[in-house]
Amino acid sequence: MKQIIKNIWPLLCAAFFLTTGSCSNSKEDSEPIIDPVIWDYSPVVLSLKVLSPEGGSILPYANLMKVSATFRGQTYYCGVEPQETRFYAPHFYGLKVQNDYLLFGELDGTTKFEDEQVVISWGVDSIKADTITFSHWIIEEGKVHNSFCLNGKPIEGQMEIRKELPKGIARNQVTPIALTDYQKACVNPVNTFGMNLFHKMEPTDRESIIVSPLGVAYVLAMIAGGAPEGSKTAEEILKALSGVAEQDGDPAIYALLHRSDFDNLFRTIIERSPTTDPGVDLTVANAFFVRKNFPIYNGYVNFLAETYHADYGQQDFNSLEAIDVINGWCNQKTNGLIPKIINQIEPETIAFLINAIYFRAPWLLPFTKESTRNEPFTKADGTQVNLQMMHQEDYFGYTETEDYQALQMPFANGVYTMTFLLPKERISLEQLIAQTNNYLLQKLQQSLANSSTTTNVTLPRFKVNTEHKKLVNQLKALGVRRIFTEDAELSEISPVDILVSNMLQKAYINVNEEGCEAAAVTVASFVTASDSGPLTPKTFRADHPFLYFITERSTGLIFFAGTYCGD
Repeated sequence: MKQIIKNIWPLLCAAFFLTTGSCSNSKEDSEPIIDPVIWDYSPVVLSLKVLSPEGGSILPYANLMKVSATFRGQTYYCGVEPQETRFYAPHFYGLKVQNDYLLFGELDGTTKFEDEQVVISWGVDSIKADTITFSHWIIEEGKVHNSFCLNGKPIEGQMEIRKELPKGIARNQVTPIALTDYQKACVNPVNTFGMNLFHKMEPTDRESIIVSPLGVAYVLAMIAGGAPEGSKTAEEILKALSGVAEQDGDPAIYALLHRSDFDNLFRTIIERSPTTDPGVDLTVANAFFVRKNFPIYNGYVNFLAETYHADYGQQDFNSLEAIDVINGWCNQKTNGLIPKIINQIEPETIAFLINAIYFRAPWLLPFTKESTRNEPFTKADGTQVNLQMMHQEDYFGYTETEDYQALQMPFANGVYTMTFLLPKERISLEQLIAQTNNYLLQKLQQSLANSSTTTNVTLPRFKVNTEHKKLVNQLKALGVRRIFTEDAELSEISPVDILVSNMLQKAYINVNEEGCEAAAVTVASFVTASDSGPLTPKTFRADHPFLYFITERSTGLIFFAGTYCGD
């Protein structure tokens, strides 16, 4: 029964609002609930609408990491989405935000609650706690008793409370990305592919790297759109993106997903991710540049335009202007971070398929430049270098194991976060990378969302540029092989037999006191099959090499992954 309740959480919340008019007083002679199943077998959900003194909604906002609810001596922390780790048997399940409501639940609807108290702590200076007192029990089938008080005052209708947020707390309304069930089913496979790709790049503790696995996934999905459905080429790509090839101990083996599942997910991310947080500047863009007069099917161009919002252009690849056009597109889409992706166009190249991702966001809780100072950073070989180390102490998501410390720092309004994994002395960064997979990262994100605590953070200010000149070898190791051979089945792109001659990616990240700026451009170059040649296969002190990820909270998608080793 608990599993059923957990699976239908969103419907129960909606049903509660519809059937009760939110939180209200109900006497024994009140009108019966229309759908008694809601009360006989479902949880009770208490809702509190939080407004600014002027009357505007301030939820959800990123400072929710500091909000907690205490019930029967147990404290529970808030998050944007309900997580499995928030489920505590038998009666209480946690605290969350949905739309403009702070929700307290789930409480077993079959249990009698009389004069129970829930204390909401806002976890910031000058904002006192608030107490909800409630009673609830089933009188008979289809009839319940409810009563609610807020800070000792009986409530008629919706519970509302006015809060003045401290100076510096973001007030912007965010819009979590709403995914369909089919789209949600794609997220973990795509992240598993991303972690598999990251591992195949063999990151070490001697050289920093930055990569956007999502950018590579976009390019592969667009290539898959040029392969006939059911072909071996399409199957290889879909298997890789579906995470079917288990990697690094990830216990999640996903079913082979259909191409349309990825197309729908990636289109939604293009359209929604730039607008989900008004405090974040994010661009996801695609382009298809083709040699002038080379035959390309209009159907494929339309597919790229409609599904991936891809720009399209035919260029004279024999002119320098074509190089300027392609590099200019990359420069524009990455806000100047990656001004050049190609130096020349080989005579046999007939097309470039490109993805660009740009990310820029301030920290929710920025560092002060006055606290930054030169301090030693110990590299993997034991040598020390002096780096500009940033300092602050505040509430952050924090947890640790015997092997590592984990820190989660939110950007802007909390939709995007940066998660740091810092190995302890007993293991190296390479050993930590080897044990980190999507399953572990997913569980870690859930834990961090519920483990906010005062943390003294020391973090280096750093920049990393990485160029992955040949992604061919990594993709072949993940089972994507045919697109690089004369057996490539890309007949939906052109009447001429073509194949992918190379894939490369340039990526950049800059982390400083104000926030983070990152970008990646991923390029697949095409040639005709006849022209192809052989291919070459609690105190968190980050003063030593570490691992990091930038993710979007409502979907869980990994946008960037990398290491910093002090170089």
